[in-house]
Amino acid sequence: MFVIFGDKTWLIKYHTDTISQCEHCKSFALSFAVSIDYFHFYYVPFCAVGEKEVNVLCLKCSEWNNTNPRKEHYKSVTRTPIYLYTGLILVLTPIVIGIVASLIN
Repeated sequence: MFVIFGDKTWLIKYHTDTISQCEHCKSFALSFAVSIDYFHFYYVPFCAVGEKEVNVLCLKCSEWNNTNPRKEHYKSVTRTPIYLYTGLILVLTPIVIGIVASLIN
């Protein structure tokens, strides 16, 4: 039997920030990309694994600026999407329905 499973990285959201300053060119145009790893089974997202990761890119000079202190802010305000738990929901729904049906009878 051929089973396809593994993990991938999903880009959750881009945030454009005009408050922080780039260390290299001193411009106020930074892009914060928030992503998370997820486990998939037959290419259906099963569940999110690990922590969210934030990468900071200057939109003017295209330099990576991953030491920016605003990373933690964008990491905390960005929620993990529910669709990354699709496989887990598909597996648990019939189990819960079966338990409830047996308790009713």
